[in-house]
Amino acid sequence: SFTSYCGGLPCPDHNNNPFGYKFSWSPRGVLLAAIRKAIFQEDGERKELDGTPGKMIYDKFFEDTSVPDVGPKIETAWPSSFECHPNGDSCKFLSIYKIPEAHTLIRGTYRSVGWCPTMKKVTELGLLKEDDISALKGKSYAEFLASKLGCEAGNVKAATAEKLGLAVDDAIIGRLEWLWLFYQEK
Repeated sequence: SFTSYCGGLPCPDHNNNPFGYKFSWSPRGVLLAAIRKAIFQEDGERKELDGTPGKMIYDKFFEDTSVPDVGPKIETAWPSSFECHPNGDSCKFLSIYKIPEAHTLIRGTYRSVGWCPTMKKVTELGLLKEDDISALKGKSYAEFLASKLGCEAGNVKAATAEKLGLAVDDAIIGRLEWLWLFYQEK
């Protein structure tokens, strides 16, 4: 068995946004991880996840509570857990690592708690589709989202919560608001 998780997470002293993430590489790559395939082997069975509801990357995540305490060098305590999910094609590493006998091989990503359910909802809104974005031209994010939801821009927060089956004060809605998705300013 070979399981490996990693992630470019910010130091807790500098973790100052509701996603608990700061881009250290391609923002596009980080976001599209929600809809690209993850291929891994678990208990001898090859498994694939993708953007299909029920088979999404963020349908298969778990919370890892084995986070080590790295000591008193930081002012803010390390989180007690991270969310983990498979990422990319792990199966190709069976031959690269020369471990064909491994019944389980999963390479994955650590994210701060809340990331996976939030990205699942972002995907459900269709915001990760690689469509033509010309519909955004001249619109605020709220106007764009309202056009996708069939509501008025002034009601987009409530309409988003309703579409996603969430309370308007849910933490996920708060993260989307932090991204300015509900603001009418251009």
